[in-house]
Formats: sequence, structure tokens, C-alpha cells
Amino acid sequence: MSVNFEGYNEKILTFEKDTGSITIGYPVKVSSNGKVSQCSNGDKFCGFAVSVRENLVGVQMSGYKEIKYANGTGSNAPTVELGYSTVTAGTEGGVIAATAGNDVLVVSIDKTNKVAGFIF
Repeated sequence: MSVNFEGYNEKILTFEKDTGSITIGYPVKVSSNGKVSQCSNGDKFCGFAVSVRENLVGVQMSGYKEIKYANGTGSNAPTVELGYSTVTAGTEGGVIAATAGNDVLVVSIDKTNKVAGFIF
């Protein structure tokens, strides 16, 4: 038997797309009134893009998410042992551990593939 957190408390909102491209699965931020743009490295995110259609973006605002993390030398890896961890948007759609950003509950870490499972 395995556990699965997908679907937990998932909330999706629709925003307009601001300038620039948005990649599905990447963290996004509110960039102007009712609009989102893709996060840059170190940005605090409001959620993750789950759909992009023309000028509209579906954004997962809460729930469970599995996403790659960047850890450089290992110091920025979110860890299960911490339970709650603070992360920001990282490079290439991932997240990085940070001192200020989004507080998430890390429930799994795949160190081989550098994927963190967390509830936000």
C-alpha cells in the first residue's frame, strides 16, 4: 500500500497572463491587477501554473505539489526532517530553500531525482 496526497485541498483560480511566457508546472506570482507572470529565481510564489489557454492561466493556489528542487551544494534542499520549510521559486521551475518566502509542509523528498513533495 502506498500513500498519495494528490487532490488534497486543491484550489485552482483563473488569472490573466501578464507579459512573458508561462510554463505549466512552474511557480507564478501576481504581477499586476488580476494577472500573473512566471517567477524568477528567488521570487515568492502564489501558486503553480496548471493550464495556459490563450491569455488565461489556471493557477493551483493550494494543495499538494511534487516539484524539483535545486540544491547547489546541498545547502538549499528542503528536507523532510524539518517538516515545515521555507522555499522560493528556483531556476527552471523548481524551488529552493530560503530564509524568507513560502512556508510549505515537506512530506517527501526524492534525493536521487531531486523532487520534493509538499503541501502549501
